[in-house]
Amino acid sequence: MINFVSKRVEREWNDERLSKRVRDIVSEAAAYAEEKYGWNFTLTSIYRSPAEDAALNASGIHVYWRAVDVRIKGRPQSEVNGMADYINGRYVYDPARPAMKVCFKEPHGTGPHGHFQVHPNTKRK
Repeated sequence: MINFVSKRVEREWNDERLSKRVRDIVSEAAAYAEEKYGWNFTLTSIYRSPAEDAALNASGIHVYWRAVDVRIKGRPQSEVNGMADYINGRYVYDPARPAMKVCFKEPHGTGPHGHFQVHPNTKRK
């Protein structure tokens, strides 16, 4: 199940500009985390354009509607790693840059969170 930290984030999740690929991957990760670990995702941010971020007084970090953050505070490291390993085992961010990941734990910003990102070349392995 996917929950939203605010109505704005929920609207952005449903916005047609958000990459369908990132939406599908996050939905798959949420289903996996719920089935495997019993936890629901809470989306905390959708990465917009620089101008949209500025207008919202947001972080200023953006990937043009191709990335989202999920709250992981209080989740055991083993579960966070398990969910990230599952997604990264199923998807490649960009074959030309194999070190880049679709899902990873981000310790900065608003605190620990799971970051999901896609590239135009992201594909299922």
